[in-house]
Amino acid sequence: IQEKPTAYAGADAQICEGESHTLSGLVTNQASLLWTSAGDGSFDDPTLSNATYTPGPGDISNGSVVLTITAEAISPCGDDATDNMTLSIVPLPGIPGTPDGPTIVDIHVTPTSEYETTGSAGADTYTWSLSPDQAGSIAGNGLTAVVTWNAAFHGFAYVRVNAHNDCGSVASDSLEVEVSNSVGMQEYAWQAMKVNIMPNPTKGKFRLSINTDEQSLQMTIYGCDGNMIFNTGIEEPGDNILEFDLGHHPGGIYFIRLFNDKVNHTEKIIIQ
Repeated sequence: IQEKPTAYAGADAQICEGESHTLSGLVTNQASLLWTSAGDGSFDDPTLSNATYTPGPGDISNGSVVLTITAEAISPCGDDATDNMTLSIVPLPGIPGTPDGPTIVDIHVTPTSEYETTGSAGADTYTWSLSPDQAGSIAGNGLTAVVTWNAAFHGFAYVRVNAHNDCGSVASDSLEVEVSNSVGMQEYAWQAMKVNIMPNPTKGKFRLSINTDEQSLQMTIYGCDGNMIFNTGIEEPGDNILEFDLGHHPGGIYFIRLFNDKVNHTEKIIIQ
């Protein structure tokens, strides 16, 4: 008398996205065994009771997959034995939103800056980073972080956020921040530039007169929050006259910065 086959697929299991799982099947009285998947993953050898399964993109998207072990009956028995197990797949966090906040900072005006992210799906916690280290320090609290700038730093800094869960972490794109300090610029640079703003204060319209010996100056206008609202280049030395209308911006104090690798000049304008 030939005994009927038995099949046990093992207990349900859970893995992280990007991992494979070694199964613990058990069959008896079988002519052969075979693992099959209801998803789109693959087995290293589906005829082994302890085969290793690698989830496919559809499995990961669904969050789980049902795996079936089949024990083929030995003749003259005709009924195969089957059993299922569910493999759950915990995804990595989604890519966090690129930090949002001031991209131009004058440390003399704004010694600290706040940044935020929209977060990511599947994240449990967030950590923030600021590079290079000498740019300052960053303290994050979930979706927001505050940078305390180093007064001696000038140049480009990069703010980034990492999303974490039990399966790992994923980093956002970095936000580039241009950092300067309008205090302590070189005396010859001040003397080589004459800047006049008329009228100041203004309802919005004003004329900016720049007399300089410098070539290839960059000019930016930004608010007290450090957000840039205008950017242009001034290529020629001599007298340069530019006209602006900031009437569509909220009233308050704005800063006009003129700079290159030798000059770092900041003027203040009040919009009423």
